[in-house]
Amino acid sequence: MRDRDSAWDWMSAQAERSPERRFIFFEGRWLTYGDVVTRADAVAGGLSKVGVAKGDRVAFLAGNSPDYFVAFLAVVRLGALFVPIIDGSKAPEIEYVFTHSGSTFLVTDATQLAELSGANAELLGGFRRVFLLPDPDTGYQRAPASADGPQCLTLDELAHLDGPRPDVVVSGDDDLGIFYTSGTTGKPKGAVLPHRGFAAAGRLMAEQLQYREDDVVLCVLPLFHVGGLHYCVAPAIAARSGVMLQRKFSVTRFWRDVDESGATGGLLMPAHMAMLLTPPPAPDDRSHPLKLVCSHYRDTKFSGRFGVDIATTWALSEGSGIGTFTRRLYDRYEEKLVGWPLGDGKLKIVDASGEELPPDSVGEICIQHDSLMRGYWRDPEQTTLTLRDGWLHTLDAGRLDSEGRLFFEGRVKNMIKRSGENVAAEEVQNVITSHPATVECAVIGVPDPIRTEEVKAFVVRTAGSELEPEEIVRWCEERLSSFKVPRYIHFVGQLPKSTTGKVQLFKLRALPDQTACWDRLSVDGARH
Repeated sequence: MRDRDSAWDWMSAQAERSPERRFIFFEGRWLTYGDVVTRADAVAGGLSKVGVAKGDRVAFLAGNSPDYFVAFLAVVRLGALFVPIIDGSKAPEIEYVFTHSGSTFLVTDATQLAELSGANAELLGGFRRVFLLPDPDTGYQRAPASADGPQCLTLDELAHLDGPRPDVVVSGDDDLGIFYTSGTTGKPKGAVLPHRGFAAAGRLMAEQLQYREDDVVLCVLPLFHVGGLHYCVAPAIAARSGVMLQRKFSVTRFWRDVDESGATGGLLMPAHMAMLLTPPPAPDDRSHPLKLVCSHYRDTKFSGRFGVDIATTWALSEGSGIGTFTRRLYDRYEEKLVGWPLGDGKLKIVDASGEELPPDSVGEICIQHDSLMRGYWRDPEQTTLTLRDGWLHTLDAGRLDSEGRLFFEGRVKNMIKRSGENVAAEEVQNVITSHPATVECAVIGVPDPIRTEEVKAFVVRTAGSELEPEEIVRWCEERLSSFKVPRYIHFVGQLPKSTTGKVQLFKLRALPDQTACWDRLSVDGARH
């Protein structure tokens, strides 16, 4: 008997009902539900034949493509854990996730594999097998073979191994994957999410957004994020709708893809809307099928110019993407409003001691529902701090009014939200202070109309050092993903500190003109 809360059984059941229905639109071509499930089924047989089994961790390092989702389905069908890594991550970040998760198999593409085969050949050698996704432009490209490296198989080769279909039971209670999130500890934490959260998020979001079979859901977020997988693809599956999948968000391709696919809804981050507003207004700005998107806040400029309604939402990876939503399309909107809890969810606001606060008090948002993460992988201390008495303590600040509506007020800890990505300030600080010419560093987020926030570093150099901002940026670019690299560098003689030696970030944030310092964009001439 199928467990319709496991990702594979849920998806395959939808495909059985509508095998010819269009599912994924990618760069001008449609794949049906039947296409995707048939290919994933064959790939799962191949994976099983070469040794992938329930409980194995399979790392994914690649950009969006239909075969990325096919490989995801095949892996989770076996009960193996999906371990996504941000595409474009640097060697230290990749190594951390590989080793911390204990991944023994890798799904990647030719470009990433070539890079890993060079500087990280020893790390790559720790995998039992590597599975290669086709490049969307050129098809498969193999990296140079290495006698010491793991055997590499393409997805086509896996599908043609004709492996027996695995007889494995996977339920909604089983682990779907380990989703690494930027943490306030400075190292990413691996949130272990259950299978049931994928289906639950899809059903709840499809219900709220009133998706139907003739809708097409845009997915410009990466599939290595809960935002792309649980917030965009899963709701489409729930309604047996289509998905407009972009390799990565592109302003120049966005409206063309919307028109060609017939996209009617989806999720856009505030940064996406800001970038789409950058080109000058045009007479055909409203000539498109897009009707409704959800986002963290209601951008009235975007809505007014393009005629797209916006529903507000709040969620986080640790909650399987299930958080809050404005219940109806025409809910009265107030600034910072992000809605009511979805499904069986409950919210409370607590103070620093964990005591629940009365309505309209600002404190830490706590959420409770049956699809929360199991905990953080191999991190019992952080798990105990985050999951208490069935409540997930989010480190986000908010308030509940007397009607139970949630208003988002920011972050409790020093996290920076840049273009929808969470940047842990401490992680950036640790990289900068590892430079031999620096003494210490403090990193904050500063408001930005396009990216929501930009990363700014206050740096104290060693005595007599002639360290320049460009060198700090190069140092960071070698060790951090591009979205974590500071835009602003501000050299200071010392950092403001309390009597206990703690850096007083509030004093740095209170400086009158945060942009009156070295600006990477004035040098690069383009956004990153």
